[in-house]
Amino acid sequence: MNGLPVYRMQTILKPDPELNELVLRGRPLDGYENRGDPNFGGFAVPVARIPVPPMKRRDMQAGIFSQGGAFVSTQVDNDVIGFLNPVSAVARMGPNIVTGLKQDWAQPTVTSTASAEFLAEYQQATSSNLAVGQLLLTPHRLAGSLTASKQIDSQRPEFGSALFQLVGQMMGATIDAGCLTGAGGATPLGILATASVGQVTFNSSVWQNLCDFEAAIGNASANVDGARLGWITTPNVRSYFKSTPRASGLSLYLMDDENKICGYRSEMTTALSATDKVVFGNWQDFVLGFWGDSIYFRKNPYSKSSSGEDVYDFWAYVDFGPRHAQSFCVSSGSPL
Repeated sequence: MNGLPVYRMQTILKPDPELNELVLRGRPLDGYENRGDPNFGGFAVPVARIPVPPMKRRDMQAGIFSQGGAFVSTQVDNDVIGFLNPVSAVARMGPNIVTGLKQDWAQPTVTSTASAEFLAEYQQATSSNLAVGQLLLTPHRLAGSLTASKQIDSQRPEFGSALFQLVGQMMGATIDAGCLTGAGGATPLGILATASVGQVTFNSSVWQNLCDFEAAIGNASANVDGARLGWITTPNVRSYFKSTPRASGLSLYLMDDENKICGYRSEMTTALSATDKVVFGNWQDFVLGFWGDSIYFRKNPYSKSSSGEDVYDFWAYVDFGPRHAQSFCVSSGSPL
């Protein structure tokens, strides 16, 4: 085969994944597996055994825009939660994450349950109605773009990995801001702007106020013990909680050394820094949906190549919301 062009055989052979699997496992071929046969539909030469030097492939090329490069992008693994965890406080609280969406997504929710009662032997049971609602998610485009010098990419091979981490930080911070403070419209509606979310006002009795958050959710959503309850607030509020005693003279603080408040875990984000508000809720009742399975990241080395620059585009289609607004409670202001 030296000096002769080598073609990709899988383009002319009948696909046979079972045969390829046999070769990959090291089983010798016999019978018509190893020769041409009209009943077989082509030569049974498995792709796994075809020596194709990379520089001689007659194929579309990902490195040339007009011959396939336009179709190439990098996508984050389907484990979106693993991508967002380090940078998104909401993701770390353990919401329900739904990926692979193709159409608008709706989930029925129960807004009031039927009642039951103990009765005498022949006593008539009281009739009750089950009320239902619906959480509807529709895709909202989350996108950004970065421009970087080609020289950096040439001199620092690890630049792409560092840039990918930066993209993760930006995406996570933007998703946090939307989930918590989104006002609707192009940005999905966040928890602070959702109707029927509980509310607590801070006063001088901050420890009692924090206990009131738990009571508000417990009274509105019975039997939440054991749910994924937790707090999200800002770095400033966390600092205040960790340095302020629950009451004068006590050595116990509003937030303990494990970053727990009233026994529940907490996370912090700068997405709330404009107001320094506090959010408490049952985070397994919060749904975060992604269309197309993934967050996408693509390098475009062509549009600004004349100026020695690469353009990096990243995007996702996202929506989110609580299944039950009563599963969350927010402060009307800052405790500071």
